[in-house]
Amino acid sequence: MAAPDLHLAEEEEAILKELQQMLRLNLSNIERTSSQPAQIMPHLFLGDRDHAVNIKVLQSLGITHVLNCAGATVRTGQDFYRPFGIGYTEFVAQDEQGYNIMQHYDLLAGLANSVAAEKGRLFVHCEAGVNRSGSLCVAYHAAGSGNLLESARHCKAQRGRICTNPAFQLQVFNFARQQKLLRP
Repeated sequence: MAAPDLHLAEEEEAILKELQQMLRLNLSNIERTSSQPAQIMPHLFLGDRDHAVNIKVLQSLGITHVLNCAGATVRTGQDFYRPFGIGYTEFVAQDEQGYNIMQHYDLLAGLANSVAAEKGRLFVHCEAGVNRSGSLCVAYHAAGSGNLLESARHCKAQRGRICTNPAFQLQVFNFARQQKLLRP
């Protein structure tokens, strides 16, 4: 995570402000999330714990693998999915300001790329499908599209409320900055 005294170019600062404005949580009018898993890319779906345990929904979407970003609290596991031929991976992440969510990006990207190469579909979730899994999906989509703001708009349009944790927003921005994915 970047230090608060980042020296940003004027254009980068404008992009960060637009990203934060787009994704911020408005407590006076809390946005809903999609009632079904959101299709972020042809091979990538994003949702919450309720979607994760609904095998009928996962099967109807052709999900072949599940990535649980909240393994400490959403306890499904391989044994839950194995009878349905669905692969499973998990990690434990916290939805809090001091947590480095981007430490899990390589796992998500590697898994998503592998699933795509096999013509499968990956369902990524955490508790609410907003911050942990949502932040990683925005970053992954940006890496594919080459444009962070375009990806944030797309993911928000598909999912609704997404990546509202300000620390995660900054981490995704810094990832995009390092990868040269900042375009107006």
